[in-house]
Amino acid sequence: MYLKPKIGNPEIQFEVMPCIPEMNVYEYHPEQLLERYQEKSGYFFTQRTKRHENGKRPNRTVQGHGYWRMSMKTEPVKDGDTEVGEKSGLVFHTGRPTDNKSSTKTNWLMKEYHIPGSECTLCKIYLNK
Repeated sequence: MYLKPKIGNPEIQFEVMPCIPEMNVYEYHPEQLLERYQEKSGYFFTQRTKRHENGKRPNRTVQGHGYWRMSMKTEPVKDGDTEVGEKSGLVFHTGRPTDNKSSTKTNWLMKEYHIPGSECTLCKIYLNK
């Protein structure tokens, strides 16, 4: 409902939910991100970047803090019988993605909603207690 119009017109302001900030969620630890907005969960528009220039995999590393790891396979988002996008579930891990021994799973979760072919993503970040 919010992602498709945002992709079509990046300057759009939503009357129903005008408080969806646009920022790179991969620059912040999720706790820092939500403290900034004093919320328990939050929605953010962000741009996906690729791990490798010619690759297809997104870069979900949070410099100096950890990384977001897929916790569920990508599923279609449908409006009736029509597929309108995709959603993915992710879990935040501290440490480095290449070193499983020093990596620690946290209770921070993210739902990523995107339209294939677009770099714009709507993310919901929250702490699962």
